[in-house]
Amino acid sequence: MWNASRKAKEKFCTEGIIMSHKIRVSSRAIIVNEDKILLNCFGNGLYYNFPGGGIEENETAKQAVVREVMEESGLAVEVGELVFSLEYEPASCNDCSGKHHISFFFRCYLNNDVPSQIPSHTDIDPDDPSITSETIWIPLSELDKVSVVPKICDPLIKYLETGIFKPSFWAECEHMVFKQNLEDEKTWGNITKQIDVFRPLLEKIFEHESLPLDEITAVKQSTNAVFKIGNMIVKIFKPEEPGNERCYKSELFGQTRASSLGVSVPKVIASGVIKDKYDFSYIISEFINGEVLSEIFDSMSSDEKQALGQKLRDITDKLNTACEQFNHIVYPEVVISEGYEDWMTDIGYRKSFLDERRKHIQSLGIKKSDLVFCHGDMALCNILYDSDGGVYLIDFACSLLSPICVDHVYLAFWADFNKDFLHGYFGEISIDELSDICLDGFLLSVNGTDLLVSGTGYGFIDGKAYETLEELKTQMREYIEKRYRYR
Repeated sequence: MWNASRKAKEKFCTEGIIMSHKIRVSSRAIIVNEDKILLNCFGNGLYYNFPGGGIEENETAKQAVVREVMEESGLAVEVGELVFSLEYEPASCNDCSGKHHISFFFRCYLNNDVPSQIPSHTDIDPDDPSITSETIWIPLSELDKVSVVPKICDPLIKYLETGIFKPSFWAECEHMVFKQNLEDEKTWGNITKQIDVFRPLLEKIFEHESLPLDEITAVKQSTNAVFKIGNMIVKIFKPEEPGNERCYKSELFGQTRASSLGVSVPKVIASGVIKDKYDFSYIISEFINGEVLSEIFDSMSSDEKQALGQKLRDITDKLNTACEQFNHIVYPEVVISEGYEDWMTDIGYRKSFLDERRKHIQSLGIKKSDLVFCHGDMALCNILYDSDGGVYLIDFACSLLSPICVDHVYLAFWADFNKDFLHGYFGEISIDELSDICLDGFLLSVNGTDLLVSGTGYGFIDGKAYETLEELKTQMREYIEKRYRYR
């Protein structure tokens, strides 16, 4: 409980009655009723923990857990066996006692009939009022699918399945196989190809999925860690905040949806979240023995490029269709939001240009019915081309519901506006039509600003140089016409 006993906790921290060296000692309850377990839910599912809290002055560990459960849920319990004594450093700890915790986990039993509904009670974190908690029943079958702090779900599930326990001291860090501290984006980027760093985690994942572990090869440098193991590709996603696993969820949804529509994509073999030092989402897919299109595109003949454009249009016609909302990206609000425009200002875009950009996007009158599933990053490096001329899409992590021009502009840009390819993809199209598609696509793409900024490694014109949208449109048309007409 945050509110009911916070003053007592602060008193103990100050006087050192129960806390020493900033170690918080607490008692927590494992309460199961039929096929459900009682948990505290924080931030509407952001993460969960077990009912309980700090032991107060002149209170035993068992007395503390009885009091805390009553305060948090209104349920009276009898305390049974001690299941775990746990030392851990939770990722989210707003308690006055610091990060180092020791908790006693007791099996507790309801000593009266279970009410049909737990009494409504909302607790507020005094350090972050935006985070509230409530006590709810969670199906045991979902215990390994939610983010529980501390990460004791695996031994807990084994205990509940077997009924066998040995009271033991369980230090969370000793059970973690991933040892690297991920301090920032750069740290993650520096290790994504380091097999030695990820080998223990890969072994843990493959053991969990009952899959044979073969030789491990790092596939490519990317936002995520990608490895080839036997005839499988394993993608381990950069850990995100609990409840905000957008890339993993978008990729899994997009890859599965594409397959159901008859689009050639690697088959998903397994997926999930492995709870270790961090929560690592992963997808294991079949290995496609093909070449990355970006590496062979320039060597293709005119006829091959036109045929490729036709094949990709057949694919996007299947893919770019209406579907349910599957992530938090909502158009057009996301690209004209205050936060997005503040970011564009920070990287150098001029206010007059941003004002015209916003007005142009609003003038498009985008409605929900205009939104379709888009791959979101239809770069040639995310397309595989096999020896039989088969085309496979990979890397759906940027998938989103958006106007169709978002996928069109990525293909046009990454093909360097090659005329043969674009004839295959669009059919006969004028420079003006192509320029209008590209302008809207660049302005509407969440990542489109990168393509407009020279110096990022991608930009072909400097969007930051312009006061007005018309200036940008003029130079974009000139660039496209030059590339399109003379290639």
